[in-house]
Amino acid sequence: MVTSEERRERKNAYMRVYREASKEQLAAYREANREKLNAYNKEYYQANKEKLAEYREANKERKAAYRAATKEQRAAYMKSYNQANREKLNAYARDYVQANPGKINAQSSKRRAARIQRTPNWLTPDDYHAIRTLYETAAALTESTGIKHHVDHIIPLRGKIVSGFHCPTNLQILTATENHNKYNKFTGEH
Repeated sequence: MVTSEERRERKNAYMRVYREASKEQLAAYREANREKLNAYNKEYYQANKEKLAEYREANKERKAAYRAATKEQRAAYMKSYNQANREKLNAYARDYVQANPGKINAQSSKRRAARIQRTPNWLTPDDYHAIRTLYETAAALTESTGIKHHVDHIIPLRGKIVSGFHCPTNLQILTATENHNKYNKFTGEH
């Protein structure tokens, strides 16, 4: 039997691996788009030079204190800030979820697939973008037609006969009724 301590350690190990993968993907994106990002940053700086100078001046002491603080002190500050601003942060999160259902569904699906180890390691940033686009398209179809749409795995991730991967070629958009009727089956018709 797995203890809660072992379960927590497994979850922490997964999150470490996930963060490292995200760092690698972010680094690859930055490398591939270095000129574009530099141009954007330069343009933003030129357009907001005065505003940035005012911010730096107004927050000079606070930033110096933050740089001098230890990791534990920073964590304690964030905890107290989160507690003091709980309602504001919850309202922001609620608004974000309502405004971005496709992104939220894509993130949730990615997390579930990773938890059951059905996400292949050969997926590229373009594949993740294609997956997110499918979820955003399903959310847009739901909003525009009034009929609930789901993103379905053609070959189920936990099928009895065969199991598929969470990748763009294994995804399709179906109405909620079609998806519920299909359930967790692979008929081989696709």
